Amino acid sequence: MNVGKESEYQENKLSLSQKRKGLISLIAMLNKHHRALVYFGVSDDGEVVGSQLNERSVSELRVEIRDYVKPSIIPEIELLFDEVGNTVIKLEASGWEIPYSAYGEYRIRIGQDDCQIEPQLMRKMLSSAGKDPLGEIASSRQDLHFEGLRRALLLKGVKLGESEYFDKNEGLYNGSGSYNLQAFLLSDENDYSMKVTSFRGIDKSEMLLRNEYGYKSLISSMGEILSYISSLNSTRVVMKGGVREDINLFDYSCFREAFVNACLHSRWQEGTPPNVFVFSDRLVVTSFGGLPYALSEADFFAGRQVVVNRGLQRIFSQLGYVEQTGFGVPYILNALGKSAFEITPNFVNVTIPFRFDIYSKKMFPTRMSAVKKGIMAMIDRDPYVTSKAMAESLDTSLPNVKKNLKELSDKGYIVRLGNNRSGSWNLLHKNDGEDK
Repeated sequence: MNVGKESEYQENKLSLSQKRKGLISLIAMLNKHHRALVYFGVSDDGEVVGSQLNERSVSELRVEIRDYVKPSIIPEIELLFDEVGNTVIKLEASGWEIPYSAYGEYRIRIGQDDCQIEPQLMRKMLSSAGKDPLGEIASSRQDLHFEGLRRALLLKGVKLGESEYFDKNEGLYNGSGSYNLQAFLLSDENDYSMKVTSFRGIDKSEMLLRNEYGYKSLISSMGEILSYISSLNSTRVVMKGGVREDINLFDYSCFREAFVNACLHSRWQEGTPPNVFVFSDRLVVTSFGGLPYALSEADFFAGRQVVVNRGLQRIFSQLGYVEQTGFGVPYILNALGKSAFEITPNFVNVTIPFRFDIYSKKMFPTRMSAVKKGIMAMIDRDPYVTSKAMAESLDTSLPNVKKNLKELSDKGYIVRLGNNRSGSWNLLHKNDGEDK
């Protein structure tokens, strides 16, 4: 960012408009990239115009940063000279305590513009800035009881103190001494409802069953959902080379990691709990909130953690649900591949594929993506199904369907009979293939 027009300089100091423009750009870059570089005395076209800048200008800039940039930063400020004696101030800073403000304004860098931060993004940034929103927000109810939580902790061998010490030790109060949102989630009076919804086919066109788990401690609801999903994990016996092999319907460990992570990292303060969807070929775990602001997709897949709900993590750790090492995502990634994850600005969805069709004797190829399995299931149901119909039903793009059709055809899972206009697909049942 270059700041400077010759007319805006007064002798031996920066003008107020120059300082304001530069520091607004500074915090906008910090909020976007966690680092910033601003030049004072250089025009937008790169011309040096700051011949009057000196050490006094640098001192004034330090004072301005001290008084008007919040949270505080420690910048690197350097006075530079060109070959003819003109001076430029170079300001560099870095920081992770987002969101930063200057002169009371919160901005973020978008392209070359410093734009006002939208409220939704502001909430996400605050949640990623070292604060625990569940610990700060007061519960809508203060007449809370914790028998379900106490029972779960006792079963894990956790020693509990008297009631007043238990509440404090488990982080159930906010700074004002009121029960917080974490306490409400863990209480017997919790009225959040997580749902497990089952559908007959590979899409949501025909619902079979919807089970609600709520109106009790989050820990109790989680245990019930884990038990229910475990009961769905049927076993099928197959013979390979004369050797009997028992095949489970899905990888329950992957589901458990995905579901517990969804419960831990969901933005509960927004009022949208995690949910589970059961299709004929897969399970989908969905959590609201997207990735924390400070966590990139590359960081996410590398197993780096930015824990938003720190108090909840401590409870989950005591109960043996989570570790501190970011184990869950790498485990799922290793078992199912990156295609198991769908990340949007507001949601993280994890797909756990089935290894066989629960309504027939067909086995699915191992490590097959949800899109490929959906395509095969639709062809099995209707050999004349069009690529467009596949894209609409599977909620994906037409180019993605065509790419997956070609890959399935190349690997010998399907074959095209007839021409593209009036022909049909034929499904070749292979039980021992592998696809990513």
